[in-house]
Amino acid sequence: MEDITPTADIDIVLPNVELAKKAMAQFEQIKTEILNNDTDIVIIEGKKYIKRSGWRKIALAFNVTTEIVKIEREKIDDKYVVRVLARAKAPNGRISEEMGISDSGEFEKGKLKGKGTYHNIEAKATTRAINRAISNLVGGGELSAEEIIEGPEEKIEERSEPIDKAFRAVEDFFESKKMDVEIQKDDKKIIVLADIPTNIFNELVTVLKRYNISYLGRKNGGGSYWGISQ
Repeated sequence: MEDITPTADIDIVLPNVELAKKAMAQFEQIKTEILNNDTDIVIIEGKKYIKRSGWRKIALAFNVTTEIVKIEREKIDDKYVVRVLARAKAPNGRISEEMGISDSGEFEKGKLKGKGTYHNIEAKATTRAINRAISNLVGGGELSAEEIIEGPEEKIEERSEPIDKAFRAVEDFFESKKMDVEIQKDDKKIIVLADIPTNIFNELVTVLKRYNISYLGRKNGGGSYWGISQ
């Protein structure tokens, strides 16, 4: 068998591992320090997803600009379909272009029925396209909340369970007090794994009351249980 010898040098682009690690670390740091757990994050089936507001903050932090390149509208059978192509551009000139799609079928179920206006459909497709473009540029292609949930933007907030919202509020509360208190949660309750001063306890009662969460009792060995008020 005859050997095949290349007639020209082949340039191999080698990855810059350290640079990639630094970029990923920056992305994780921004998620932790800039995003608001109550307004920018939603938990779906136990996993955190970044909402539109969060991706806009990330774009601002990385100085990424976005624009709509193209909008396509068509009717397929009895559905109105919108495709939006968005572009995200980094300061170094790197570009990501991604497509977002939505159709009237997303707005035909349960409480969403009747909300399939042209505006809602195009807004959803636009949000998905911009989120994807930003994510693929700086976030490694991480899925956004709008990718997971169908329908108008306000439905995203409804999918975040009360116990999840309350848990994030407890995390923020202890962080604001600069207290290193371990907390856990399951589907029905939040567990504070340490006794806390009376004044802090009373403040926590007020915070959790907003989420219809109340004190359930003391935990053996120290700490407290909190759950949805009946």
